[in-house]
This record gives sequence, C-alpha cells and structure tokens, in this order.
Amino acid sequence: MDKPTQSSAKTTPSSSTTAEGSTKTAQRRARQERARAAREAERRSARRKKQGIIAAVVVVVLVVAVGIGIAVGTSRSGGKGPLVSPTDAVTTGSPIAVGGMLVGRPTAPVTLDLYEDFTCPVCGQFEKADGATVASLISSGRIKVRYHMLSFIDDKNGSTYSHRSAGAFAAADTYGGADKALALHTALYANQPNENSSAGLTNSKIIQLASDAGITSQQFVDAVTKNSYAGWVSQVADDGSKAGVTGTPTIFINEKQVELQSLANSQGQLDPAKLTQAIADAK
Repeated sequence: MDKPTQSSAKTTPSSSTTAEGSTKTAQRRARQERARAAREAERRSARRKKQGIIAAVVVVVLVVAVGIGIAVGTSRSGGKGPLVSPTDAVTTGSPIAVGGMLVGRPTAPVTLDLYEDFTCPVCGQFEKADGATVASLISSGRIKVRYHMLSFIDDKNGSTYSHRSAGAFAAADTYGGADKALALHTALYANQPNENSSAGLTNSKIIQLASDAGITSQQFVDAVTKNSYAGWVSQVADDGSKAGVTGTPTIFINEKQVELQSLANSQGQLDPAKLTQAIADAK
C-alpha cells in the first residue's frame, strides 16, 4: 500500500491574519505620532515660556534705560544752576517755538525761528549776509524772531564760550530789553572767535560789547560774571533736541524748515533778497 505523499509547500496566512497585522501596525504608528505631537507641543510651550521671560527682561531693561535717559536729561538741564529765564523767553507752544527768546512785535505776521550758536562760523556768515535785513524786518513789524542760542560747539572744543555768550544774550534781554539784546547779538557775531578756540571772548569783552550796545546795569554785569542764565542755556539745548534740531544754523519760517542753500544765489552766496522773498511767500 502506498504511503501518503507529504507536501513541501508552506501554509499561506489567511486574509484575516494579514488584516489584523496591518491594524496593529497602524495603531502603533498612531501611538508614535501622538507621542511625537505631545513632545513637540511640550517643546513649543517651553520655547514660549523662555521667549516670554526674555521679553520681560528686555522690557525691564528698556524701562530702566528710558529712566536713565530722563534722569540724564533732567540733570543736564538743571545741573548748571537754577533755571532763570530771560524776560522774553518762549515757554509754551510747539516744540519749535519753545526755548526761543522773542525779539520783535508779537503781532508780526511772519515768525522766524533761528537756531544758532555764537561760535558757529556758518551762523556768523548768515549774520554777516542777512543780519541787517532781519533787523530791518523786525523793526518794520514784518517779522518776529525767536532766537534759540545753542551751545553744541562747546562740547567739541572744551570751551565755555557758547554757553557764556548765550547766557549774556539772555541777560541782555532781561536788563536791556529785546532791542539792545539784538544789538549785542550783532556785536558778538562781529567779534566772533575762531570755532576751534578753547577760550572764546572773555566775560570782560562781552560786558564791553554790551556796554557799547547800551546795556550798562550792574545787574547785567553780575549776571554775566556769575553765569546766572546757565540753566536756561542748558534748557534751550534740551528743547532744541526735542524739536529735532541737530545743527546750526537751522531756520524755520512760520515753523516750516528752510534749507540754507535755498537762501543763496546762483554763486552759492547767501542773498538777503532770497530771505526777504521767502518771508514774503510765507506771509
């Protein structure tokens, strides 16, 4: 009798077994994906917390820095004596107006704001070319001028002259009146020291020029000698910075800035007719 033949073929998995394996694989992958998503969410949360801490530190640093800036600005304004203002000081109005010293009739239809430094050579050129015209327009009532005498150059040459001369101009207004202060303004530019001078004019010379302009009171002399308007001069510098003024001369007509080159002729020389026309156009 023949023996049964033994088959060498392997048993093939049923379709139900294959489906069960696929399901388990999918479930495992889903669990892995959920775990990965959870880890990523945790990392994002940690990053947000870290960024929040950094942002908070930055805000604190900025607040401290602003506080320091305000303190320095306040110290600079009041660090040179009490704030004594000249009689015609401008203390209200726009940022461009504040810090000026008014010369001229308040009702004049056109306002010039002149930011100058008594040591600035270009300011000296402007005064030489246009000073007489400005004085004439003030006298006729066509304009009023707010003079903002700055002291930037002292910071470069180690001098005190820009501060002292600006203080003398303020004292002249108080003890001599605006007209005589304007005369001293003219005289100081006529005797302007070199920009690089570390000394400038002496107080005695300033007092002499003021006397020639008709300012002879002992109060004026004392104010110049004691530098009584130092606080005001520092305040004017602070106000100029707030108005965005970064150099001298800076000129505004009815609070609109006028470029210096627009007041020059075709040869590049400052021309009083150009200034007169600009004022007429503003009116």
